[in-house]
Order: sequence, then structure tokens, then C-alpha cells
Amino acid sequence: MGKYSLFLLCAQLDDTKLLINKIECIDQLWINLFKENNNNQSYIEEILNTSLHNETILTPQVALIVDELIQQGKEDIISILFPYIIKRSNEVLPIVYRWFTDDDHSQIKQLAAILLAEVKHIFEAAIDTIIDLMKSNDDQMRYRAQRIFQHPERSPNEPSRKISVIGEKTLIKILENLSIKEHLPRVRSYIGSFLFDLLWDDPLVFQNLYETTNQVIYKLVIVSMKNE
Repeated sequence: MGKYSLFLLCAQLDDTKLLINKIECIDQLWINLFKENNNNQSYIEEILNTSLHNETILTPQVALIVDELIQQGKEDIISILFPYIIKRSNEVLPIVYRWFTDDDHSQIKQLAAILLAEVKHIFEAAIDTIIDLMKSNDDQMRYRAQRIFQHPERSPNEPSRKISVIGEKTLIKILENLSIKEHLPRVRSYIGSFLFDLLWDDPLVFQNLYETTNQVIYKLVIVSMKNE
């Protein structure tokens, strides 16, 4: 092994060790918060300050603590931390999915929608929630919602979202929202930009989408004529 390769390996090991230390540190803060019966504001402030610099990785341990706090009715206390929680481990997906499907608490449902869409792609059931977040006053959540529709690193010349993966129902839902005039112009702009990043790799989905779009346009024209 050359000197450069050895140096690179050592640097990677140091980065890995640093990341592990950060995760252990943030996990311990969550544990402390939970042990203190969730009422110690200093732990929340510590987690928030740490998250502002490093984000909070949703480890299985943190996911379980958040889940327990929500079950205890403490969502409002910890919701200030939600915008900075990111998912890294597939182990937490079952809990996150349950937050999205079973939980009536809007803030944890919003976080779950963001996490699920970020880890894979946007899906039909999450569209309304994510669009609502694009109108949010929370800068961080609004930014994350916008990235789902228009990722800043995407290439305008190389579409990357396969319609075969996204699916017909999701695309139809997006088109329906694009036609809603009540949406803010910037929201409609983000929704519209999504269509320019599509890779039309499935003829059947394309055909069904084309037919559905024509039906929607026809209905809109009929309604417009009746209102005149």
C-alpha cells in the first residue's frame, strides 16, 4: 500500500470515527431528555444546537425515543427538533412509516412524509402533505419539501426520475395539483419543475397518463364553458 493510499485510509477512518462520536453524542442527549421526563429545556436546546451544525440522524434509538415521547403526548415539546432529523438507517423505516400512516399528529406525519420521500422518491399519499410543507413558515421543512420536487443537484439535461418507479397514480396526483389555481405561484413552479425531470421509460404508464390528462383537460373545459 502506497503512502497516499495509507494516508487516505487513515483520513477515512478518522471521518468515520468522528461521525460515530457525533451520533453517540446526539443519541445520549436524546436519552438524557427522555430520562428527565422530557421537561428539561436545556437538553432540547443542546439537541437543537447540535442539530443546527450536524443534523440529527434518526438512529433506531432516537426513533424509539421520539416514538415513545409522541405516545406520551409530548410531540409539541420536541417538534422544534423535527426539521433537523434525517434518516440514515433502513432499520427505522417501519417506525417512520407508522408515523405517516397511523399517527394523527400533523407534525410527526409531516416529518415522516419528508423522510420517506427523501429516502426513495415522492409517492401519492405524501404529495398533499409535502405540498402543504412548501407553504410552511418553517424554513427548514419548506426547503426540504422543495428539494423533493426540485433537487438542486439535478441536471436539467439528464432526467433522473423514472416514471416506471414513480408510478401512474403519483404522476396523476402531481398533475392534478399543478392545475389547482389556489396554490402559490412558487409552489406550482416547483410542482411543474418535477415534470421536467422525468424519464419516460414505461410506455404503458405514459399512455395511461396521456389518456387521463386528456380527460382532466376535457372536464376543465366543460366546467369552464358552463360557468360562462
